[in-house]
Amino acid sequence: MDLGDEEVAALVRSGYDAIAERYLRYAAGAHSHPRHEWLGRLLDVLRPGSRILELGCGPGVPTARDIAEAGHRLVGVDISPRQLDLARRSVPGATFIEADMLALELEPGSFDAVVALYSIIHVPRRHYPVLFERIHRWLTPEGWFLASLGTGDSAGWLEEDLLGFGAKNWTNSCDVTTTERLLHASGLVPEVVEIVDQGEPSGPERWLYVLARPEEHGAA
Repeated sequence: MDLGDEEVAALVRSGYDAIAERYLRYAAGAHSHPRHEWLGRLLDVLRPGSRILELGCGPGVPTARDIAEAGHRLVGVDISPRQLDLARRSVPGATFIEADMLALELEPGSFDAVVALYSIIHVPRRHYPVLFERIHRWLTPEGWFLASLGTGDSAGWLEEDLLGFGAKNWTNSCDVTTTERLLHASGLVPEVVEIVDQGEPSGPERWLYVLARPEEHGAA
């Protein structure tokens, strides 16, 4: 289901607006979710007081909250105003921006890490090369990119029941080989890659988790 950029953005915004409170309750209670392990891996290697960008921050729980509680400076971005309202209440010390991640204008080299958990699947994959290149540009040479991405080759489908919470949304992804190729082409070199099966309210899902670094780090 190949939609235009504005149609996709409208579906994603309205879908996450509709489930905002239910998603917050779910995310706050999912204590054994794989995202905790992967965020922990990132936090273990960051310098104190790092500046972190989260793309698709949702209600601020648990990821933005955990980053802030670890003493780092967080900028969270989300397309859903209702999710951002909750995030600002959950993590009052962070900065939150309402924006489509494809429209962000940020200073090069301004972040020690970029985190995108369960969000890039809602960006039309035709924009992945540009998005990955921009993430690379926003990172410092010593920076890190943590993401969870889809594993299947799909140009897009309409989710009739987002996470089992009754709202519509739109999702797409590349196969694993293509995703890794696009990351390398953008200058992001995966250091840890793992396919993870996990349970969600709507059923089992499979995700590609990636922890990558700018290629100039390895060349130093």
